[in-house]
Amino acid sequence: MAIFIVRVELHNGEISDYDILHALMNGEGFSKRITKNNETFNLPEAEYYIDKDFNIKQIEALVKICANETRKKYEILISETVNISFFNLSKVKD
Repeated sequence: MAIFIVRVELHNGEISDYDILHALMNGEGFSKRITKNNETFNLPEAEYYIDKDFNIKQIEALVKICANETRKKYEILISETVNISFFNLSKVKD
């Protein structure tokens, strides 16, 4: 399995556009949350996490499909990672 962090920025995107994007990304297995040491945290806005047996180009293709559905111009950044460190993300309350 490979771990990816994805950022999608919609140009002139409104909340409703991001709601569409979030729903589509979620449907493809992307999450707005990340778990480490049995604790779950919210990712920053427009960032997603996925742990999937895909290569980076396959992940890019999925993200493009989702972003295209918003009918907005967009930018994406995808990082494949082995280790993740973060600070001061908000903890998901039970």
